[in-house]
Amino acid sequence: MQFALLIGIIILAFSIVEIPKLRKNKKKKELWTYSILLLIGYPLLVAQIMNVPIPNPLDLITFVYHPMSQFLFAVLS
Repeated sequence: MQFALLIGIIILAFSIVEIPKLRKNKKKKELWTYSILLLIGYPLLVAQIMNVPIPNPLDLITFVYHPMSQFLFAVLS
């Protein structure tokens, strides 16, 4: 847990440096991208540090396309 807190402090330090630069240069898209990636990435990092099982995005793709592939195999066989 201390490692997650340390990473959070480092992220906060980088944000304190980067966000004012992005605002000053009026880079709204980059600021939004930076913020969204941080809001997605940090909780995933904490979950991984705490050994919480994180679903693989490929599992969703497999779930969606598996019936279609089974159908195609049946038709083409």
